[in-house]
Amino acid sequence: MLWKKALGKLDASAAYLDFRQRHDLPASEPRLRALGLPAGRIGQGFDRQRIASLAAKYHPTSKWQLGLELLQADGRHYADAYREREGGFVALVQYGELDERKAGSFASWLRYYDQPSASVLYPTMDADTGFFRREGFRGWGARTDYVITPGLVCAVEGFRLENRRESPLLRRMHEYILGTSITAYF
Repeated sequence: MLWKKALGKLDASAAYLDFRQRHDLPASEPRLRALGLPAGRIGQGFDRQRIASLAAKYHPTSKWQLGLELLQADGRHYADAYREREGGFVALVQYGELDERKAGSFASWLRYYDQPSASVLYPTMDADTGFFRREGFRGWGARTDYVITPGLVCAVEGFRLENRRESPLLRRMHEYILGTSITAYF
């Protein structure tokens, strides 16, 4: 379910997503299960994810955008008997207006993430959010998209993320990513 509304310089949206795996996932850490230890936060994946999102974006000028998305997630993995109910957020500052039809057009953004793992479906970013397993992640991301010629866009993207929670077996982890892509629009 999705609701969107433009209110002058403010864009508001609310969404609710409910996803189920077609088949239950196997126990994510069989060696731990064999020892009688629950996988907990070090396991992987969810058989069911429910996500609620409430977002607002403010446009003080035509080129600037400030945004905040509040997240509430509920994830379950039946084989591991693991359940996660947590909230999080993503904050955004963006400058520029990308128009794929105009050479020289660009947009740059900076985001701060503080997300539980159950709120991640398929990230549209170069960072590997599955790296943090069920611990969730927090940290910074930055990206610039630039139109080289009409229909051809180059993007440079970087992230500095760390796990949101620590577990007995997985201490503080960090992920540093620098990625680039060239996309053709038709």
